[in-house]
Amino acid sequence: MKPIYLEFCGINSFSEKAEIDFRGLLAGGVFGIFGDTGSGKSTILDCIHLALYGVIERTSNSMNDCINHNADSAYVIFDFEITTDGVRRTYRVRRERKRKSGTAKASLYEYTVDGKLMALAEGTRDVNVKIEEIIGLNFNDFKMCIALPQGDFAALVKAATAERVKLVSRLFDLEKYGERLTKAVNEKYFKAEEEVRLVEAKMGQNEGGNAAVVAQKTAEIDSDKALLKEAELRVKQADEKYEKACALQKEKEAFDAVCRSIEDCKARLPEMEEKRRQAERLPMAKAVQREAEALKASRLEKAEAEKRQEAALANCQRAVSETESAKKKLTEANFDKDILELSVALEKVNGAAADLQEEAEAEKLLLACRAEYKGLLEACPKRDFEGIRKDLEAKLTMLGEDESLLDYLKRNFKDVLLPETYQEFRQDLKGLAEKHTAIRADVAVLLEKYTPKNVDGKAFDIARIQLAFKETEQKRKLLKTQLENLEREKLAFDTNEKKKELLKEQGRVYGERYERVKAKNEQIKSLGSARDLELRLNARKADKKRAEERVEAAQAAANKYYAEAEKQKGLVSAHGEMEISGEKALQKALEESGFDSVESALSLLVRLGDEERVKAECKTFFDKYELYKHKYEETDKRKFDGYDTEAVSLARAEKLEAGQARD
Repeated sequence: MKPIYLEFCGINSFSEKAEIDFRGLLAGGVFGIFGDTGSGKSTILDCIHLALYGVIERTSNSMNDCINHNADSAYVIFDFEITTDGVRRTYRVRRERKRKSGTAKASLYEYTVDGKLMALAEGTRDVNVKIEEIIGLNFNDFKMCIALPQGDFAALVKAATAERVKLVSRLFDLEKYGERLTKAVNEKYFKAEEEVRLVEAKMGQNEGGNAAVVAQKTAEIDSDKALLKEAELRVKQADEKYEKACALQKEKEAFDAVCRSIEDCKARLPEMEEKRRQAERLPMAKAVQREAEALKASRLEKAEAEKRQEAALANCQRAVSETESAKKKLTEANFDKDILELSVALEKVNGAAADLQEEAEAEKLLLACRAEYKGLLEACPKRDFEGIRKDLEAKLTMLGEDESLLDYLKRNFKDVLLPETYQEFRQDLKGLAEKHTAIRADVAVLLEKYTPKNVDGKAFDIARIQLAFKETEQKRKLLKTQLENLEREKLAFDTNEKKKELLKEQGRVYGERYERVKAKNEQIKSLGSARDLELRLNARKADKKRAEERVEAAQAAANKYYAEAEKQKGLVSAHGEMEISGEKALQKALEESGFDSVESALSLLVRLGDEERVKAECKTFFDKYELYKHKYEETDKRKFDGYDTEAVSLARAEKLEAGQARD
């Protein structure tokens, strides 16, 4: 077997997916797996064991012990190549196990010629059986000779010779030359030995044979044949006699059953004839029932109509009383007077609508002016703009004017800027000194001359200088922005002050106008607003309309109940006529059917029930009775003369005796 590809996840310390492609390793023929203790070397073999046989040798209690504590499940995929039926084939096995449920899944596939997977087995049991069939080893043999666990090699070497021979036989398919071959040879030997003993026994039976003995034995055989023929004839005659006795017994039993059935039918014959006569009266009983039910329905409907008539008359009287009461309330409410007074007041208020509108507009303008002035007070509070401006300008003056990086360097590092340009020249001098040792002293003098020195504590560090330059620029920009914002705030504050002065004057004008119009409209307001008067007027009109509608509704209800009472009166009369007609029809049905009362007809219906069922029952009974009589009349009673119930038993005993004699 040759491993091809291994993939696993969630096993031991591997919480993430791990992959091993053995094809590159197998290209060298032999390869090794190296690593520190605990790095996962044995886990690779564990995964191969798990893929092929569904178990891990190192598991102490259960498979859950091998599932990583950060994973809910573990899986392994293993591709391997092996020779099966003389052909090199490649297989893929996949196994998965859940931690919580403990469920295990297994699948086995074979790679086809075009590289596709063809399913061979599904489920743990089927996959285990198929794997052992393909590899030819169970798990114990596999771990002993293919993937030895750590420390188990000595056990294989020290195993007993018989155990190692069995293992080698299974590994190299030599079992057919060992135990199986020995077993097959022994079976053939024992079979041949048995045949020899049988032949020897037959040969012993023929000892002492001669012509006289043969003639004697021949005569005995002929005599036995004659006796056998005679015995077989007696057996045949006994069989025929037994069959005739059984047939006669069956006919006698059937005849007796017919006789018993006839007697049963004769016992029930008066009852069934009476039931048949009563069944013929069922249609007439049903006619009586229909007429009785129709009469009962007419009486019930007449009684219901009388009740409805009484209820309608009572409702009509109540509706008339309600109509009179509603008319009285409509008169006493004085709706017309109230409506007239409210209409006059509304006309007065509407006449002063322009003044009221002017007052409302003046008040609205005054309130808006006051709100705007309050907003201006809160929007721009007073500040010391001049003091803040002088402080910012002083800070900006301390930073100096705007300048470029080169100007900044010239101003702050002029004394070290020029020597720094000799850096490349210094590198060349150092290279010459290393190459020519004789000039090292002269080169050292030149290097000292052209190397920058700290001037007033300033070291020439271009990165630090650029950072300081940028910080100065940002401070200068921030101060300028603050000055610009200050100017804008000052301008807004001045503008706001001017608006406040204008609003003061405008508010004074609006206030005078509002007070003047307000004094003029005090008298009109005592009547109420036009909206209020209009609502009150509409409310009174609505009350009047509802009162009139109540009068109309009460009158309509009275008319409706009166019409219903007249309708029910007509129904009472009609159902009364139907009651009289129903009584005549019921009396006629009783006379024609012969029943003395309705109760007797209903009693017959209750007693017999469904007409079709009773007729079918009677027909079935009389058909069976006629059938039994027909069978009785057709039967030849003479064949039962001298019938013996023991004849079958005697014939059976004679048959057994003849059979025993023949045997």
